This record gives sequence, structure tokens and C-alpha cells, in this order.
Amino acid sequence: MTSGQGTEQDESEVHRLVTEQTLADRFRPLTESEKTNARAWLEDAWEEVRGRVPTLDARRAAGLTTDGQLRKVLAAAVVRVLRNPNAIRQYGVDDGTVTRDSALSAGLLYFTDDELALLSGVRRSNGEAPNISFSVPYR
Repeated sequence: MTSGQGTEQDESEVHRLVTEQTLADRFRPLTESEKTNARAWLEDAWEEVRGRVPTLDARRAAGLTTDGQLRKVLAAAVVRVLRNPNAIRQYGVDDGTVTRDSALSAGLLYFTDDELALLSGVRRSNGEAPNISFSVPYR
């Protein structure tokens, strides 16, 4: 099946992989409203990750990407939104002001480069450019 088809089977698979309890374990028990939103965000994350990692189905079938890895990445994306669903960047009270990290404050559903690398099998080297050396014979 190709990305973007969004069948009921796809939706049930993603809810099998990432349950409400999975999200609660990584965040906190969800309210009824959060459960509804999380379900929709999870389906959106599923479609997005399948579009961003076109080889995901083949990698899963070959055992190169595990359900655990996929669960970790999908849950992390949804929890990022749950932590700040209203995209609040800064807030203050009488005794101080708190400014959130710009990535978290966006309130967007997204995957980090490391998460996409994990699912696609691309090795990352702590953000550094790959070290490629060429040698040319001197004559």
C-alpha cells in the first residue's frame, strides 16, 4: 500500500502500535478531549511518516525497522503536540516569565531528523557532515 491512501486498516494499525496508554506512559493520563485530539494527531503522524519514509513498509517487512522504533517515533511526535497544543511560546505569572523552546512552542506535529533517520536506516553522526577523504596519487 502506498502512502496517502489512509484506509481504515492503516488507522487501526497505527492505533494498535500507539495506544492511549502508550501516550499516557510518555506524558500523563489524557483527558477525554486530549484522547480525541491525540487519536487524530496519531493518524496524521502515521500518514506523514509514511510519506517522509517511503521505504517504511518494506523496511518493516524485512525487519529493518521494528514496531518498537515506529511506536517511539509516532508517540514522540504526538506528545510534542500534547505538551503545547495551543502553540504558546511565552507565558508569565507574577513572579516570572517562561519561554518555551521554539520547536516545542510551534505546537506542530513533526519528526526530528534523528527520528526519520532511525526509521529509514540512515546513520547520523551527531549532526556533523560526513568525513569523506579522497586521495589522489602524486606523480
